[in-house]
Amino acid sequence: MLSATPEFVGSLAQYVPAFAGPTLYGGPSLDTFRASLADRAHTVVDTEGAGPFDCVVRFVQPEEAENGGTVIRDVARALGANGCALFVLLPGAGAQSLESIAQWLGTEALALYRHHTVSTAGSADGGQGYIAFAVRSTYNPLLHARDLMMSGHADWAFDVLVHIPAELQTDPQIAARIAAEKLVCLLAWDRAAGEKDRLARFFFSQATFYNAVAVAPAAREVYLCHGEFWRRIGDVSMRQRLLRSVFHVAPVAESQQVEILEGVTEPPRRTFTPPAWRAPAKLPRVLFVMHPRPHYGLDVQYYGLCEVLGDANVVEFPYKPTLHGAKPAELAHYPCMFNRAGTPLLLDEVVTQLRRGEFDLVIYGDLEAGIDSSAAKTIVSAAGNIPVVLFDAQDDPLDQWAKMNEFVGGGLRLYFKREMLACWDYGEHTVPMPFAYADERIPSLDATPRNEPLFWAGHRQFGLRRLYLEQIESLFGMDLNKSYSQDEYSAALRGARIGLNIFGFGFDTVRYWEIPAHGAMLLAERLPIYVPLDFVDGESAVFFDDLPELEDRLTYWMAHGDEAARIAARGREHLLRHHTASARARQMLGWVQARVEGWGR
Repeated sequence: MLSATPEFVGSLAQYVPAFAGPTLYGGPSLDTFRASLADRAHTVVDTEGAGPFDCVVRFVQPEEAENGGTVIRDVARALGANGCALFVLLPGAGAQSLESIAQWLGTEALALYRHHTVSTAGSADGGQGYIAFAVRSTYNPLLHARDLMMSGHADWAFDVLVHIPAELQTDPQIAARIAAEKLVCLLAWDRAAGEKDRLARFFFSQATFYNAVAVAPAAREVYLCHGEFWRRIGDVSMRQRLLRSVFHVAPVAESQQVEILEGVTEPPRRTFTPPAWRAPAKLPRVLFVMHPRPHYGLDVQYYGLCEVLGDANVVEFPYKPTLHGAKPAELAHYPCMFNRAGTPLLLDEVVTQLRRGEFDLVIYGDLEAGIDSSAAKTIVSAAGNIPVVLFDAQDDPLDQWAKMNEFVGGGLRLYFKREMLACWDYGEHTVPMPFAYADERIPSLDATPRNEPLFWAGHRQFGLRRLYLEQIESLFGMDLNKSYSQDEYSAALRGARIGLNIFGFGFDTVRYWEIPAHGAMLLAERLPIYVPLDFVDGESAVFFDDLPELEDRLTYWMAHGDEAARIAARGREHLLRHHTASARARQMLGWVQARVEGWGR
């Protein structure tokens, strides 16, 4: 049987609900369990008492598993009306199945709500273990969340809603209703919390909104809630864009629309013009710390640096085989697999070379903690006076500067940010660094006719993709649900006059760059992030703000093929000049040269 180590007991804190006040604990290492919850002033852990308790944590031993009814009865008597019981069943010879657990619970009017699997790695006994979450059979999480919010605990209410099992959300209308409740909680939480961590709550809102509109694309309430978050972070125009789109398919009274949508202008934007990089006589050697999984933003930037500096002057750590000819088990369709020369280095070898001054720049791009904080601090410490810059190519708009400075032990000099919202102040140390497109993947164009009016390929999970695509399919009689191999994808793009780009989980997408790279006219949702040297609307691309504009733009440009071809040609020229991987690498080096005193001169 897998032992309940102090580390395992301490990890249970993450499963105790945020709302839990009085908590009954029946298991080993009581002091460890209490210490793991020490940052929750409202959570008081006891080992006995009549209750009612908000949370009961009970280890079930193999000998007890044969008579589970007694254990369940004791827990049911102690549990509050909205309480949650955590039954810990470690893997081993006496472990019970989930079906058996559910049957036990039913004898005392409890229900299995959700479960977490306990790993059996290293267990000699084998078997499967669980942390089983049980509630009263009458439990209603929506009502519970509303009660918590009315009592001034919107953050606890949000936590309750986040943990509603997926099996209870299979009905799209129910899923949309739950999403709307989450967004209302987030807004109330944000109002109480103020400016601190607002961007994180916005990002929670965005993820919740995307999940909702993927199943219920015309649910007005979620648009209104997420639009309010856009207003709070400083971009009222994005709020209006969302609302104009949903009102187009789910109208409200005209007087109400006018009241909601009146008086909005675009927020002022700063200008970021990348400084020209002046290559020194001796090219710099760069250490690029990155996550080992295929990662479009990191991998394309690595490729661009190799193009500019030469393979010998760009060293990634840890060594990533997919940058050197290997095919990954996952994400093989992403256009970020390369075959550059490179040699694996161990951490000790990287540290030795840093201390010898064999690198001139460290780019820290591993925001997913592929290497741990101890290794990160070792690298940054060994760098000494060698500049270390942060490269955030993640999908989120969060400001990771302070968090990553702490993670690496301080000393970061500059912050390159992909999803840099134009409405948010990230500080003077931050410059935008969006995706680019690998030079070697840009096809040469021939006389192949472009017979398809519009190209789209991809899932419909994020952004307003489902709303937009279903409306286009309905109005124009198109099938936009095709899937392609990588070669077929490229051929389809080369055969299309217009390529459609819609936000994904991140606003900056691969498609924004590959459409003009393949010679099609870019028809894109206008980005709310900074893109230095961006395409120009009506000259090198065509932008739209909302669903009505998308319909209008698509109708016009499908009927004006010659004009669309001229915009497509200018868009491709613009990409070749400013947005290839090698161009993006030069821009990064130019920023470092301009911002880090004495570097690269």
